[in-house]
Amino acid sequence: MKPVTQLWNSLNQKLPPVGISILLHTFILLIVIGAGVSSIPDKPKPPKKIVIKAHAVDGRVLDAIAAKKVAVAAAKVKARQEKIANKKRKIEQDKKREAAAKKKAADKKKAANKKKAAAKKKAANKKKAAAKKKAADKKRAADKKKKQKREVDAKKRQLLLDAELDAELYAEEKMRSAQVVASQEMAQELIKLQATIRGQIEKVWIKPRGKKVGQSCKVKVALSPSGEVLSVDVIKNSGSEAFKTSVERAVHKAAPFNMPADVTLRREMQELVITFEHK
Repeated sequence: MKPVTQLWNSLNQKLPPVGISILLHTFILLIVIGAGVSSIPDKPKPPKKIVIKAHAVDGRVLDAIAAKKVAVAAAKVKARQEKIANKKRKIEQDKKREAAAKKKAADKKKAANKKKAAAKKKAANKKKAAAKKKAADKKRAADKKKKQKREVDAKKRQLLLDAELDAELYAEEKMRSAQVVASQEMAQELIKLQATIRGQIEKVWIKPRGKKVGQSCKVKVALSPSGEVLSVDVIKNSGSEAFKTSVERAVHKAAPFNMPADVTLRREMQELVITFEHK
């Protein structure tokens, strides 16, 4: 039956309805003739009249059948096109999902790399800051140690100088135990020496400009036996901070001072109280 069905479908597609109708009638006629020939006996019989009944086919019916077949074929084509379109749409959606997944993975990787780089930079900065702090602490400790050493050395020198001075004084006092140390002449000599030192200081003293007159600064100056300034302590200051600083600077700048050979005078000269005035 399959070949007949395929033949019928092929004819439906290639011939118009009228042609199909003629073809059907011809086919029926051939069948009838064949049947008549096969039923003829051996003896000849008078031929029978063959009546062929032809039925008229309405063209509108054929058109409707053809239109229906065309509609079915169009529906199949449309269904096939929709199937192809759906398949293409699914492929596009799959591609978009895949691209979105790739982008998400790339963004995630980028964020992770950025976070890793930030953490690495933070660790490097922390390490650098720690190294800098360590170096600063080390320098501070070294500076403190140096300062302490200087202070210890200064104290040792002062103790040594005091010991030397005490030894000299002891020897001097032992030799002049019978003499009166605090004579008028010695007092005058002490005043003269103090005036000399004051003059040395005032000679190098640079007074602050534009400051009011009448300012004064009273200081206590400690000297070593060799005339070096050991310290300058402000006892009273009625002037400005700049005025006080200028006095301290002048005392240090004028040193060292000439110290007397006399041990007693030199000892008295080791601590001077001087008042400087801005006249």
